[in-house]
Amino acid sequence: MGRGMYVLAVATCVALVGCGGGTPTSSAGDTPEAAAKAFAQALADDNTELAATYWAYDEQARKDNPDWDSFPPGQRSQIKRKLRESKASELGSHTGLFADVSGALEASAEGETVTVSADGQPLAVVSVTKTDAGYQVAGLAPIG
Repeated sequence: MGRGMYVLAVATCVALVGCGGGTPTSSAGDTPEAAAKAFAQALADDNTELAATYWAYDEQARKDNPDWDSFPPGQRSQIKRKLRESKASELGSHTGLFADVSGALEASAEGETVTVSADGQPLAVVSVTKTDAGYQVAGLAPIG
């Protein structure tokens, strides 16, 4: 294999690995309702990895580490990856919250607090925050 083909092969592998090919690394909604509803739908679908992508890790990390913005980008990415893995595991305990939903999920917001309902029954309150990416989840509280 010539040097040019080798460089092309390595670049292709790096691009494919960087894209992930599956679950995105970060997701956000255009509105508080959209973010909360997509997050809740991922939990309803038992897809905690996808639900975890809606979490506002930069906001969480800034609260935990006042000097967060001084961390090198690579270090921030590693920390957020670990937080996302931990959050996906933690969210597993909430998948049953939406398990018996027969209708579509509905979301109504008051500022950055969103109530997620189904069949007219409120199921959870999702706190969201506005980030550079859009609205992301900052908290989840089951109702009842």
